[in-house]
Amino acid sequence: MKKFLATFAFMLFAMHPAYADIIWAVAGPYTGSVAALGLSQQSGVKQAVEDINAAGGVNGQKITLKIYDDACDPKQAVAVANKIVTDNIHLVLHGSCSAASLAAQKTYMDEGTLVINPTSSNPKITDEGGSHLFRAMYRDDNAAVVLANEINKNYAGKKLAILHDKSAYGQGIAEYVRSNLNKAEFKETLFEAYDPGNHDYSSLVTRLREKGIEVLFMGLSS
Repeated sequence: MKKFLATFAFMLFAMHPAYADIIWAVAGPYTGSVAALGLSQQSGVKQAVEDINAAGGVNGQKITLKIYDDACDPKQAVAVANKIVTDNIHLVLHGSCSAASLAAQKTYMDEGTLVINPTSSNPKITDEGGSHLFRAMYRDDNAAVVLANEINKNYAGKKLAILHDKSAYGQGIAEYVRSNLNKAEFKETLFEAYDPGNHDYSSLVTRLREKGIEVLFMGLSS
């Protein structure tokens, strides 16, 4: 991580040599249901910045890190992106849920902000991004090939249910897995969404039993 960030620090300095201070932003879910993921990532970024500064910074200049919480919420992620742009910050590590990352991405791309996204896996991060967006996570469509191959290899002929939580990640990975399985002539018995906020899944369990489901694949964001 430290070498990765240091490389981008030099890139950023070359792009904006007139700035006296080097300010980076790190945005992610530091509250909410996936706060543990965001806080772990934030800790790593802080350590990398400390190490770079201890080694003399970038061209002798120290890095200041500003932290923004998007709570894995698309609306909040857009507000965070606008605040980062308003704060005149040109490098942001935006590692959040795919839905939040996608919602904020256009703002960053329109403003020419250099973005490193270390965690979001939705293919649209790349497909709808620009030349100044860099991802460090695999794409869901690639992961789905591996998942579908394993399901087909181990459970061919079984009754399969594919469920998802309607999130950008959960629904996306479920649809990619289904598509790859169908290409291999493995047709699922059931494909549908469920409400992750529901505390009573008895009706869903009953439905799975009635369908004789033997294998269950779930796409969920947390």
